[in-house]
Amino acid sequence: MRGRDVFARPDLVSDIDEIERLLAVMTAANPTVASFVGIPKGPDGRLDRIRLEAAIRYGFRIVRWHLAETDLHPASARRVGADPGGDQVR
Repeated sequence: MRGRDVFARPDLVSDIDEIERLLAVMTAANPTVASFVGIPKGPDGRLDRIRLEAAIRYGFRIVRWHLAETDLHPASARRVGADPGGDQVR
């Protein structure tokens, strides 16, 4: 981040309410996100629940990254932008 390597732990979010909340946050910050997600909003302004449930059943997830808080990086943390072999992706 900002030109520095950082270590982070991935968290796969599968809870429908949390996914809906996170997508609202993401689309508020960048409306283009909605076009990539492809789940329309219903008349109440919320995501179409049936389509969101179907997407989750078929494997849709949000990856939430938790940044390491210290310089001691646990083995379970992955470097953001790193390939599986551990080399930095540029």
